[in-house]
Amino acid sequence: DGHTLALADDAAPGLYQLVLSFYDPATFEPLAAIDARTGERLPGDERKIALVQVGEAPSAPALEPPFTFGEVARLSGAFLESDSAAGRTARIHLQWDALTTPLEAYTTFVHIVDERGELVAQRDRPPLDGFAPTNTWQPGQRIVDV
Repeated sequence: DGHTLALADDAAPGLYQLVLSFYDPATFEPLAAIDARTGERLPGDERKIALVQVGEAPSAPALEPPFTFGEVARLSGAFLESDSAAGRTARIHLQWDALTTPLEAYTTFVHIVDERGELVAQRDRPPLDGFAPTNTWQPGQRIVDV
């Protein structure tokens, strides 16, 4: 079974989610999604199954050399956007290149440590605040996490 979806001509460039649900045509009630590995019911009625990049993916300055995390992803670029003043927000751009589609939705963490290695700031979250879970990444896909 295939579906053809047409994006609007004026769709803004960016990263979009492909979301799927299955429903009873008589009642329009969604059917429960069950994890095929565990047999457990998954929360919610919709599944994020893939990411769609409209237009060119943004990029961050390259890391030399890039490095990988297991067989999941390569961190190929990073950029810190900040005026570095105390009390200010530091915005970090991480450029990931997917190597596989993992079964799990991983969480990334970014920590800023001082010269003694003590934590001064941190942010632990799934890529793009959960908008781009790693278990929807396709090999070769580039994700810029801001």
